[in-house]
Parts: sequence; structure tokens; C-alpha cells
Amino acid sequence: MPKLDIRSLHEESLLTTDEVCETWRLNKGSFRNLVSQGRGPAAVRIGRSVRFTLKSVRQWIFNQSDPLPNTSPGCAADAEAASSPTRER
Repeated sequence: MPKLDIRSLHEESLLTTDEVCETWRLNKGSFRNLVSQGRGPAAVRIGRSVRFTLKSVRQWIFNQSDPLPNTSPGCAADAEAASSPTRER
């Protein structure tokens, strides 16, 4: 199968499970499990086939992202405390 160039696709283009997994280097079994548990991207069922819009896959991947370590509340205070010299007793 030739490599999919997602840059040339429209946001509403339909992708197969294989195309999603190959493009984003996901394990097919794990991806199928996430989809069946309702924890994967929104799926479109066409007969017995399952497809995913490029938009839904991108949104799902974005939602899987952990926030950056520096954006948690209190992080600035933690960084300031770590950089200040410690007092000897």
C-alpha cells in the first residue's frame, strides 16, 4: 500500500483503520480496542466497513495530548522555589 499523504486530503476525507494506524504509527489491535470501547476517534460505519474522517482523527489525537509540564497550576511557584538558594540551619 503506498504511503498516504494526509497533507493533500480534505478534513472530511474518510480513512480506513489501516490508513490511520499506518499514518500515525498506531498498533492496529490497540486502536481497534479503543474504537470499540468508545475511546477512539468518531467512526463512520458504511455497511461492514469502519471509516474515520481526517478531522475526527486529528481532534482525537489532540485530545490525547497531556498538557505541557509548565502549564499546571503552581508550577511557577515550584520552579521559583527550586531555583532559590536554600537556607542553612
